[in-house]
Amino acid sequence: MKRLLVTIGVVIGTVVAGASPARAASITFTTAPGAMAGGQPVSASAEFMTSPGVINLTLTNLLANPTDIGQDISDLFFTISTGQTSGTLTSSSGQEITINTATDTGTLGGFASTGWVLQSNFSLGPLTGLHVCVIGCPGSVGPTHTIVGPGPYTNANASFNAGPHDPELTGPVTFSFSVPGVTSASIISNAVFSFGTTAGVNVTGTGGTPRDVNPVPEPASMMLLGSGLAAISVSIRRRKKSRRDANHA
Repeated sequence: MKRLLVTIGVVIGTVVAGASPARAASITFTTAPGAMAGGQPVSASAEFMTSPGVINLTLTNLLANPTDIGQDISDLFFTISTGQTSGTLTSSSGQEITINTATDTGTLGGFASTGWVLQSNFSLGPLTGLHVCVIGCPGSVGPTHTIVGPGPYTNANASFNAGPHDPELTGPVTFSFSVPGVTSASIISNAVFSFGTTAGVNVTGTGGTPRDVNPVPEPASMMLLGSGLAAISVSIRRRKKSRRDANHA
């Protein structure tokens, strides 16, 4: 029994020593209360999650019952504290929606790839960073798939009926970027939202205080623990069988 306890201790100790929990940091930006873009009120949030080599982004239009398509989110610029200015968009998803101003309704479609693109080494004034966008970006699907706020849509004007803009996306909309060199200590800063179907209608985000996210054990560590415990289980069964055989001899 003592030897068995030692074996269990060795397995668990090995997992603890070899595991490197994947920590992450969450950083959220929002538009300031009363923010305006193109003479229209806007409200949006961008939540970033940084972990080794990866940045995940959740982009949400918070403005309910919008009036004009100029209030849709179309772009987001940001910089990274650890200096990275290039990356790759690996996946994105949002739910499509078509707004009918004749009936003041939004018809939901399926979830689809956003069709947005990630521009590396993008310059915004004196800053250089990453720019994820759907308007004025080569290779994007714009002017479709801008991000609209939640309904009802009783205030929506005829700009939403412009065929080239359909379908839009309703949030939250998610993106995942591969950014070599990023770590859980990397902080996102200088987030700037863009709105509407004309490039350059920008609103600087506020907030950005990082928050640690509880570490998650890496799959390899969990597999190691599971394999070790399985081996111990087999050892226990063999010991019991040997004792039964000895008692019947």
